[in-house]
Amino acid sequence: MWKHMGIVRDEKEMTAGLEEIGRIGEEAKNVKAVGGRAYNQSWLDSLQVWDMLLGCEAIIRSALERKESRGAHTRSDYPEKDSRWLVNIITFERAGKMEHELRPVQELPPELKALIKED
Repeated sequence: MWKHMGIVRDEKEMTAGLEEIGRIGEEAKNVKAVGGRAYNQSWLDSLQVWDMLLGCEAIIRSALERKESRGAHTRSDYPEKDSRWLVNIITFERAGKMEHELRPVQELPPELKALIKED
């Protein structure tokens, strides 16, 4: 993630990161914990590998989906903010595959909108 999902990102690097996550996932299929579950750090570590891989994949896929720069998501290949992307990207699993759903961001109430300086 450090190498491919840094502060400034582009499609080529993020795609390479996704491929790396896939490669690590293949290697992780061989990860096994030794001993029982009780008080066993290797058991916990082996389970966390899958959670970390899933989280990394969701982050990369969502970042690839967003074709703009917004907040901490800065893309050198899409440097401008685009109002069409004022959406939340919801990532979920369906039939063993990671998918996205775009949901519009709820508009702020007028009293809060007045307090925020927009750029």
